[in-house]
Amino acid sequence: MSSVFQLKLHEDSHMDFNDFRNSEYLTQRDIKNLSPEERRVTVDRVGADRVGEEKKNKVVTHFASLEKELVTNITNCEVLAEIAGSANTVDWPGAHVEIYVDPNVTFGGKRCGGIRLRPIAIEKPPSVEDDFDDEIPFGDPEAT
Repeated sequence: MSSVFQLKLHEDSHMDFNDFRNSEYLTQRDIKNLSPEERRVTVDRVGADRVGEEKKNKVVTHFASLEKELVTNITNCEVLAEIAGSANTVDWPGAHVEIYVDPNVTFGGKRCGGIRLRPIAIEKPPSVEDDFDDEIPFGDPEAT
């Protein structure tokens, strides 16, 4: 074994090899480690990046509250376009979504799970105008 890197294992040591995988993009494991509140995210910006061994251009979405970005597949792009009312990614920031792992996603004919987005409703606080919509009769003696 090299003296530069030695990993001492004990019989009672339990390690998950996935703990040693590092990805600059969101993974299923990252999503599973988020609390339900942390999974409710807002799109901050959308761009493109060369991803994977083949360095293909892919849509990449950054969420305001998460450090890593999501390599956004067509299915998730369609969700964002529907929420924003536009296929133009410039219109997607501000979209509120829940990010979750769908165990039924298939790839290459095998079920492997995948990251999905779904819209969430954000309640808007009542506007000042909503508080003052009562009609007040002025000058109409029959109204009193």
